[in-house]
Amino acid sequence: MNQMSAIPDEIRALPEQDHPRPVVALAADLPLGFVSEWHSHERGQLLYTKSGSVSVRTEGGDYVLPPDRAVWIAPGDGHATRYLMRSELRTIYVRTEQAPGLPKITTAVNVTPLLRELLLAFMTFSRDYEENGPQGRLVQVMLDQIIAAPTAGLRLPIPEDAKLKQLAEIVRNDPQTVRPTVEIARDLAMSLRTFERRFAKDTGMPFRSWRNKAKMLKALELLSTGSSVGETADHLGYEGQSAFIASFKSTFGTTPGRYFS
Repeated sequence: MNQMSAIPDEIRALPEQDHPRPVVALAADLPLGFVSEWHSHERGQLLYTKSGSVSVRTEGGDYVLPPDRAVWIAPGDGHATRYLMRSELRTIYVRTEQAPGLPKITTAVNVTPLLRELLLAFMTFSRDYEENGPQGRLVQVMLDQIIAAPTAGLRLPIPEDAKLKQLAEIVRNDPQTVRPTVEIARDLAMSLRTFERRFAKDTGMPFRSWRNKAKMLKALELLSTGSSVGETADHLGYEGQSAFIASFKSTFGTTPGRYFS
């Protein structure tokens, strides 16, 4: 029996947030372009795609998740998702009081091979799994792995200031557009120094670094949906593949090919 057929029908239905078990699962196979509008959960959520790619917008920033990356969404945090290709969603909802070491804030995480197998095994359990038996012990190991999972550099912080937020939205949607920062500041009726100070205060990053991060997240989106390295470099306005690969490696610590392998 393969993992797809081993998933109980109940796991493919949205769970009740007040279910008595501390962790509940949801498996769904979602088409390209599927959108989940803005919402929140009482429980913390580990949003993971076994295959595919998803863009996640949260109150504190945007994420692009290729396969085997996940985002931990803290309880009560608003979020919306858009699936960039056909995706196998394998997500869990956790009562965070059951595992105090879980992240207190929304953050992206790498899914290690062990955590991946634990998540997929959990998808085969009944929602009323036995807490005091082997299944309950596996759940605890799974939570320990989430706590220990390394954080992935996939978050793009969004400014709180209304003018800066509007600018961020424009750049996020079209990061290859390059305009001198002094012109951007002038359009916002700010001096260059004021703009740079306010942007860095709101996002924790200089604008130039933030714009490069926006490009890199767009690169993840393009690469995960089938664009080649050359096509992606061209789309984002790089003069050649070498410059793009160097920027990608500086952001994510590895080349695009190794990242997706």
